[in-house]
Amino acid sequence: MSDAATGAASPSGSAPAEAGRRVAAQTAAAPDHDASYDGSEPLKKKQKKNRSSMSKVRGRRGALKAFKSLPLDLVLDICSYLDPADLYVLSNTSKVFRAVVTSPSSAQLWIDARATVGLPELQLPMTDLQYAALLFGRGCQFCDRKNAGKPEVYFRARICSACLKSEFVCPDTPKGVSILCDVAPRAHVGTILLAASTNPHSREGRLVHLTQIIKLDRELKEAFPEANYVDSLCLETLLHDRYGWREAGEPVNPFQKWVVDTRKPVRDARRADGDALTQWLKTQELAKVASKSDIRSRRKADLEARFKAQGFGPADFIREWQNDPLVKKPELLTERTWARAQPILREKLIGIRTKARTDGMRSCFVTASRQRPVLTKMGFTAQVAVTLPTVVRLVADNSPSAAGWELFNANDDAIFDEAVAVVASRMQEMIRLVAAAHAEVRQGREQAVEFSDAMEGLDYNSVDLPRLPSWIPRNRETPIDAEPEQMFAFLDSHALSAFRCRKCNGVFSGLSAAQHATRNYVACVPPNPHNRVDVAEWLPIGGTGLYGLDTDARTLLRTLKLNELANSIELECSDRSYKVSAERYGIEMPEEEMYFVTFTRKCDCGTIHGQNFAMINSFLSEHWATKPGHAVTVTPVVEYSRAFRIQVNAAENEANRAKTRNAFDYFGFGIHDD
Repeated sequence: MSDAATGAASPSGSAPAEAGRRVAAQTAAAPDHDASYDGSEPLKKKQKKNRSSMSKVRGRRGALKAFKSLPLDLVLDICSYLDPADLYVLSNTSKVFRAVVTSPSSAQLWIDARATVGLPELQLPMTDLQYAALLFGRGCQFCDRKNAGKPEVYFRARICSACLKSEFVCPDTPKGVSILCDVAPRAHVGTILLAASTNPHSREGRLVHLTQIIKLDRELKEAFPEANYVDSLCLETLLHDRYGWREAGEPVNPFQKWVVDTRKPVRDARRADGDALTQWLKTQELAKVASKSDIRSRRKADLEARFKAQGFGPADFIREWQNDPLVKKPELLTERTWARAQPILREKLIGIRTKARTDGMRSCFVTASRQRPVLTKMGFTAQVAVTLPTVVRLVADNSPSAAGWELFNANDDAIFDEAVAVVASRMQEMIRLVAAAHAEVRQGREQAVEFSDAMEGLDYNSVDLPRLPSWIPRNRETPIDAEPEQMFAFLDSHALSAFRCRKCNGVFSGLSAAQHATRNYVACVPPNPHNRVDVAEWLPIGGTGLYGLDTDARTLLRTLKLNELANSIELECSDRSYKVSAERYGIEMPEEEMYFVTFTRKCDCGTIHGQNFAMINSFLSEHWATKPGHAVTVTPVVEYSRAFRIQVNAAENEANRAKTRNAFDYFGFGIHDD
């Protein structure tokens, strides 16, 4: 019996205590023919009588008649090619095979079989069949469960987790000590120390079997009733090597001599066998993992070769594909499994190729579109470009194995021609809206239509209405005959280029409006997954939807009025401190960059709003759009631009640092070394 020092997981709940009381009662009532049990082998459950395999054969003398007639040497020669696991399975097949592998002449057969798999020979022997059942069996030896997990090689039994919790306790914990006191009150001093245990090296603690504890306690009390506390200290020294062998001294009584001569060699042999078997199991696990890894590599290589024949390249077999369960499955590829996996993996490869090509073409478009301001300033981004029909067709074409950048470089002219055509169609729609608003203002002037607005003094005749260029048709039926650059220039600089965002009611100039309605981080753009905007939904113009750009006579008149107010004011700020500082430090900047115009909107209800003319935003806010009964006075105010103020502040800071800078104050903190 092994003593063990540290073992398995502590049992939880009251199951061990109840089991202990139950086994104590059963042991007390049991006959005494097991009193000689020494605990070197785990108790075996009572097995049902096996039926012979020949009893299942009807109408014949038996399926194994020919096998029984073979010479024993020939049978053993055939079995010599089997490993221990196969021999164990063969022993459970029929009585005939069991008789062959358990006969005295089969001893060398088992030794050779264990040598083929590297199994160590035990110092504390077991029968060949018990040895094989410990390592290659499946069922629990304490209950009827068919799967007991890994073997407990130190206890030499296969134990399921349920039996570990109910039939075993940890003697090194307070709870385990309490349970052992219940099942074995006034236990012998050597009972716990000499009991066989599970893995003594386990982090959770060693476990002992309650039934064995009870029987061993009874045996020790009958054989060595005179053992006392001094003997327990001797056992601690001998078995746990706590103070060394010399400190223990020579055994002085029969109990100590019995422990030294009989029990300690058994304990040491059992522990050495457990260590060797644990190392063998770890080696088998590593070999199993290595074997699976090799099978996976061969399967992946076979799949790649088959898909390369279909036109896919190494760039398609990325980590996402390699981590697919159908690729990582530890099973060699057959024609049957290939037929099932091929459609699924091919679809995944097509998706990977499509995404890679799309990303490549998107990157190329970002770089190449910088040379085309018509696209960039109108907000036609790469996220929109990848949805162009030409790009979609190239990406979906699986005949070539070219990468995205290769496809883009080979078809860049067609892609940009299509992109410019889309942008030109949107610019034509914007220009037609401007023409319609312009016609509405002219019609209002000619017919003297009454016009009321919250903006004080605004009507059809209060502003100068610029003329439309001659190339802009006056009706929607006439096509616009103009180059994209010509339309772009009109939207970029013409005074009539003003549009309203239907989502936020903000008013912007033509290009600013297009950029506002196409920025993905602005709330005025419809939500799109992964910032992918379909070209058909990009920059909606007109209509009645929630998103997009629109314009009308009111928007046009307000924009023209604000432009007149901004142009009529002198560009001079009331606060001259920044300008004086700029003159002192020699900072020069054009007036249009030095100043910017803001508007203060004061409603007759007392509300005041300041707005930046550079963005002309929120001129259709609630007081303007929904409450026409209010009157709003707009006053232009001139302020210094942010860029101008930054330059002046930087010059002042540098001048202040120069006053205090010396050799010991390089950074100009004003600290002097006294």
